[in-house]
Amino acid sequence: MSSGFFYLLLTQFITSTADNALLLVGIAMLMEQSSEPWWIPILKAIFTLSFIVFAPFVGIWSDLRPKRLVMQWASLLKIISCLGLLLSAPLTSCLALAGFAAALYSPAKYGLVTEIVPVNELVKANAWLEVSTILASVFGIILGGILVNSNVQNSTLALWFKENLPFSSTHISVLALLTAYLLAITLTLKIPHTKAALEFKQNSLLLTLTTFANSCMKLWRDPEGRVSLSVTTLFWGCGATLQLLILAWSQEHLQLTLSQATYIQASGALGMILGAFLASKLIKIEQARKLLRLGLLMGILIAALDFSTSMISTICLMVAVGVLTGLFLVPMNALLQHRGKVILSTGESIAVQNFCENTSIVILTSLYSAFIGLNVTNSTLLILFGIFITVLMGLIIKLNTATTNFHTNASQRER
Repeated sequence: MSSGFFYLLLTQFITSTADNALLLVGIAMLMEQSSEPWWIPILKAIFTLSFIVFAPFVGIWSDLRPKRLVMQWASLLKIISCLGLLLSAPLTSCLALAGFAAALYSPAKYGLVTEIVPVNELVKANAWLEVSTILASVFGIILGGILVNSNVQNSTLALWFKENLPFSSTHISVLALLTAYLLAITLTLKIPHTKAALEFKQNSLLLTLTTFANSCMKLWRDPEGRVSLSVTTLFWGCGATLQLLILAWSQEHLQLTLSQATYIQASGALGMILGAFLASKLIKIEQARKLLRLGLLMGILIAALDFSTSMISTICLMVAVGVLTGLFLVPMNALLQHRGKVILSTGESIAVQNFCENTSIVILTSLYSAFIGLNVTNSTLLILFGIFITVLMGLIIKLNTATTNFHTNASQRER
């Protein structure tokens, strides 16, 4: 792997760490404002909504400009979002802007991987990228937990800021995240400068939307693209919802504080790192579809979490869930990127992937918010969540088997 690729990893690690911490800081702000609990998943949905709304455009924008430049623009927008929070702008508006920046950043980041890494190293590169993303999730959760901790918010430095500037306790946390985004935008200068993948053409809005819809259909019609996209769509949506559910469940079921509950979250992410590492060493891109049954076991383990009565046993189960997820999600992601690059341009394929995955996140987090509003307990939701994953994975396995049998029979008839 080139040094430029590792600078890409470092930059996206810092950015993703700050993104994950930003959500926890936002949750702390909601709690500070005594908002209703159902607002927490809505906040996640607001951040994610831009991935859906701007999906037809961000892939094209990413391909029309050098991807390093696009990443710098996205980091700048996140800095503006933090400045808005420091100036007491509405939390939802600032999170929406940060979400738009993340939506713009994603196809540039993943598209750049396909431009600087050969296809025979894509699984390894994706493993590195997923490990970096998951590590960022771990450190982001831990960082967010530290930043919302009372010891930090009542430290000497924090008290000085509150006495000399119109800052609240959570504003100190935002200042730390703004510094992280400034570091990220500086490090992008070390990333390879590639040429724009597409030439600019004057297209109408209708044509852009039509092109995006056609891109979606092309990827869903491809047998390997359909199965891999189904899996990644399901698990990114479930993963985002599970993060919020585990936070609430840990506080309710294990009587932990918000700061302590973040360590339960982090244990699952650490398991994903181990699973991604094993995937990079043991699994080739051609073997990705053989691992689908691991998803069934993962759903069962999530439902079993509700029977855990201690922090230690919960952490062990979360690590196991994370290992299973990383073990088959990384090869699926690599397969999806490979098929996307073959069928579409890199920016378009990543935009389609982001659209599907983030639609899943918005739908599932919104449903979670609705269930909270209906006073369904987190224990009940955790069991239902595990059953939901198991059932959908069974349907995806059936779809994969039917597709494989169809193409096998077609090949035999041709002979």
